Amino acid sequence: MEEKKNIFSQLPGKEKFAPFLEEMNFAEYLELCSKNPEITRTSYKRIYDMIMSHGTRKYSKFKEDVIHYNFFDDLVFGGKKSLFGLDRHLMKLVGFFKSASFDLLILKA
Repeated sequence: MEEKKNIFSQLPGKEKFAPFLEEMNFAEYLELCSKNPEITRTSYKRIYDMIMSHGTRKYSKFKEDVIHYNFFDDLVFGGKKSLFGLDRHLMKLVGFFKSASFDLLILKA
């Protein structure tokens, strides 16, 4: 563990992340997970939750229901860098993260 602390001490901005560095045994970790199950989320689930936290809206295009994910709107630059015309493709991408977050990942060659 000493080696990990040395690597951590060399990172820029380490003061920002110092409160998150904890040492604990497995029993303590299991207790922490039982109190807060979100700790154990996979990266797919974290990304899916991040996208969904911004909300969605539905609309119809060519008699097909389309979901627009507000996460991909450009809120910082007033819409100048938004992703336009990609809603159906983004639906597939978010669907991938959704299925992967529930361990239903299906890869096609």
